[in-house]
Amino acid sequence: MKKIVMSGLVVALLATGVTMGCCGETEEPTQTEGIGELPGTYQYSMAWSDSDGETVSLDVWVKGDKSRVDMSQTVPGWETETIILIDDGEFEWMYYPDENQANKWLRDDETLGFADAYTWWFTEYYYSTMSEETILTDMQAACAIDPICYSVAITGHETIGGHPCTEFTGTATHGGTDIYWVSNHGWLMKVESTDATGYSVTMEYTDIDLNPSISNDAFDIEEVAPGAKIIDMTEWQ
Repeated sequence: MKKIVMSGLVVALLATGVTMGCCGETEEPTQTEGIGELPGTYQYSMAWSDSDGETVSLDVWVKGDKSRVDMSQTVPGWETETIILIDDGEFEWMYYPDENQANKWLRDDETLGFADAYTWWFTEYYYSTMSEETILTDMQAACAIDPICYSVAITGHETIGGHPCTEFTGTATHGGTDIYWVSNHGWLMKVESTDATGYSVTMEYTDIDLNPSISNDAFDIEEVAPGAKIIDMTEWQ
């Protein structure tokens, strides 16, 4: 049952990244024109929660074409489960520490991988040194071509995790809202999305480091999961 729940969460969070977009549900994530480019190596943590009481904590490391996400999920009525997702540049791995078992897939550059599903928000909404006015202009341009987006506006300023942030609120035509808090360093600190039914999802980022020293061992399944049972899924691809 654990594999079903944790694998389903990968899909669920990826879906969040796709459907929230700018102000509503779109087939592809809505991107703005002036997004900054992150350095090749960075790391951060992210806390995800929803109004149903489910929580997820993520620790993320990215180094070139390699990425890793350590994820712990708590669903009401279930024990906390942990999974480690690794993209080593050639293969993708889904490692279950409690069972010391790792599933192996060929990496597909044409699709968003398991680990990439969690780095998408931070990567695609990094604004570097853009001013809040320029960010707003970009968001409004994206809104203008999204039929579900009604409006985007600056709605306040708040300090989150010690970082001064600008609050951008997108309103959807169906009544939902997406709120983005972007720090003066240009990265997301928090995202809160609420649909027309009142269901909400919150993502908050901490421990952001855009110049960390990350060992290649962090992406080596033999170092991360010594002696693990390997389930080769490549034959199904």
